[in-house]
Amino acid sequence: MNQIPIISVVILNYQTYSDTIYFINQIKLQENVIVKILIVDNCSVNNSFAILLDTYVDDNQVEVIKSERNGGYAYGNNFGFKYLENKKTDYILISNNDIIIKNKILLSNLIISYLKCDKPAYLSPVMLNEKDELQRVSSWDIPSFLEDFKNLVFLDRIKDVNAKMKRVLLKECVSVECLPGAFTIIKKQTLFDLGLFDEGTFLYCEERINALKVKRKGLYNYLNTELSFVHKESETISQSFNYINRMIILVKSRIYFHVKYNKYPKFFVNILWLGLFLNVIIYFAYKKIKRC
Repeated sequence: MNQIPIISVVILNYQTYSDTIYFINQIKLQENVIVKILIVDNCSVNNSFAILLDTYVDDNQVEVIKSERNGGYAYGNNFGFKYLENKKTDYILISNNDIIIKNKILLSNLIISYLKCDKPAYLSPVMLNEKDELQRVSSWDIPSFLEDFKNLVFLDRIKDVNAKMKRVLLKECVSVECLPGAFTIIKKQTLFDLGLFDEGTFLYCEERINALKVKRKGLYNYLNTELSFVHKESETISQSFNYINRMIILVKSRIYFHVKYNKYPKFFVNILWLGLFLNVIIYFAYKKIKRC
């Protein structure tokens, strides 16, 4: 890198302002890059926005804005992307606020890796849990309709979900389809060329939609298996929605994906509601057995 890259970090905040502040304290320690931070408060119903605004009122490195409504993950991030459209920045890092970074040159190394990739779109490090153990969701293929149905009724739990990841880890940086949205970087211009996020979902399925858009553009997503970050077990979603409501949102997003992007008839895709019904029965039956 001849010039020091400018990275704008977009952090979507909903309620958990203390996590956001903790994460910003870490991201500011990154070396060999110029870091600019944009907090998008997604219309938190507590006093998150006021607290964050007051915390960073005199901080030239951090900006705090508030979305016009809580339109979900894609809407909130797009609100931040549009704000950055005319700002000077080279890359955009899309990040959750429940992240732990232990490497002070993680962002610098990500940029070096990005520049080596062929036709890159999104690039992520490997995701670890708080015990520094590999999480199985660091990358995955765009799911088929059948895989979505099997997933709802827990049938996919019987296979070795980590097998593919173990093979991937034999290489340094590999092209993959889906990357988690918890911590991923992309060139600013590439993000806008792809058309930002699809706001047709409230939560879930953003990763597969982005992966499909990347694939259709002739670009590639990459996972760097030598770099990592820690993703804490966030309670934001579980605190905001109970299990059934989370599953309803998930099924709606999957139906939206298969109808819009795979062009399946909606009456056929609605079979996923049956999967949800079976999911709820199995879930609560399992909980009852555990209590016995």
